[in-house]
Amino acid sequence: MDTEGRVVRLYSLSKILCPGLRLGFLTAPKQLGDILELHMQEIMLHPCAIAQTIALSYFQELGPEEFRSVGREVASYYEQQRDVTLAALDKHFTHLGTWTKPKAGMFIWLTLDGFEDTTSLFDAALENGVAFLTGSSCQTSKTSPNLRISYSLLPPDQIEMAVARLRKTVEDAKEKISLKYDRICKFENGMVNEKCCKKATFKYENVCKKLKSTAEDNNQCMTPVDMDGFKGVTLTVPVTLKVE
Repeated sequence: MDTEGRVVRLYSLSKILCPGLRLGFLTAPKQLGDILELHMQEIMLHPCAIAQTIALSYFQELGPEEFRSVGREVASYYEQQRDVTLAALDKHFTHLGTWTKPKAGMFIWLTLDGFEDTTSLFDAALENGVAFLTGSSCQTSKTSPNLRISYSLLPPDQIEMAVARLRKTVEDAKEKISLKYDRICKFENGMVNEKCCKKATFKYENVCKKLKSTAEDNNQCMTPVDMDGFKGVTLTVPVTLKVE
């Protein structure tokens, strides 16, 4: 397909052959492929020899057409798992965020409303019996309102349970913020900025903890206060508070 030597294609056997075989391969122009080979030798010497031998034996025994058939079976399985997960998200998360609807693969990318970073949710999620991959683990930014959930392993009834547990984790976190900071978003006329309070998130270095906010830092926050004293803050416009 590549006639100009510009394309690098990456493949992973762990997603279509066996999760325990952490093997991948690539096709690339020879000059770049040679450089990548040297880089791999430098960082890991070579992939597991046993895993390579198993994969080689598998392909030698089955052949290309049989392997394509296995790929179709795997794709059908993941499609069913995806549909169950999407249905669970429709049931439990419509008021909490948005998510992707993947056409392939085994992951869904979830974006939570009102959270600057999902890292703070991780430990609470584990306590509730569910796990996810934080968005910042998949991005170059230090914080992310995203998280990645996998539907590759659990049976359908446990997928429903896992999504429900994740919802509880998120709702508990939002409730904790709401109870603690429902009085900090006040306008000069005394009206409570409900939208601002509901969008409060966990981490913020400029407001709340060390009192370093300025009008510019916090979208015209007029009166920063000590959160331990919980006296409130006077605002001229809505802001998003990020609480560490």
